[in-house]
Amino acid sequence: MDSKNNQTSILFKSGGLSLLFLIVFLYLQYKDSKILLLDEKWILVSTIPIIFGLLTSNIIKSFKGFGIEIETVFNQKLDNSLFNNVTPLEKPKLSKGSSEVLNNLPSDKINDIKRIQFIYKQKDYYNVQIVLNYFNKLKNLQYIEIINEEGYFKCLLNINQIYKKDNNENYQKIQAFIRSVEYGTVLFEYNCITDTINKNDNLLIAYQKFQNFTESSNLFNQILPVLKNRKMIGTISRCKVTDNISKIILDKR
Repeated sequence: MDSKNNQTSILFKSGGLSLLFLIVFLYLQYKDSKILLLDEKWILVSTIPIIFGLLTSNIIKSFKGFGIEIETVFNQKLDNSLFNNVTPLEKPKLSKGSSEVLNNLPSDKINDIKRIQFIYKQKDYYNVQIVLNYFNKLKNLQYIEIINEEGYFKCLLNINQIYKKDNNENYQKIQAFIRSVEYGTVLFEYNCITDTINKNDNLLIAYQKFQNFTESSNLFNQILPVLKNRKMIGTISRCKVTDNISKIILDKR
């Protein structure tokens, strides 16, 4: 029953989005908009969401039309050379060690760091003031990654949940965060992303994971971590996946 309800939900949302696209395009044509002349490519674009919905809900396995085969597009891997705009955004990382490591970092390296790692259930290791110093100095820090002792990914958090510039509560928030890391409660106390995309996934798998992910959460502007050998190598956004699928489909016409 849950599977059928999920299929109905996917189709309803996809069909509504397709209808919205078509209405917008028809309205622009009615207004003689110079931005859009409604031809077959825009009709194709308006049908893409419902086609995705049919494929991801497993009601149909493939679609052929407009000189393209959607199943073939979906089966393509997230290959760097093929989909440059879909390539995971590399996030330089830094394991939180001592303040000496921080002080020895060159300025250009400091500006590049956007992700910092904390080790799950690592007790009596993290000092609140040192962590605060890291957050203050790493101006472009965006993500906190939780890993296990082997360095494998567990979850991802937005830095804004823990730290905000010039906030008087930063010390207390970091203290509470460190406690949650040490006692293994971080996944329950914070909005964490645990869903991931594998570097070798194809477009259909990536699209399905975003579909499931965004039904339950709207974290980080709809991004998911990308893993290789269970280790995080970057992030990828839903909009980049869907935009590039649309581009590939139009290029195949």
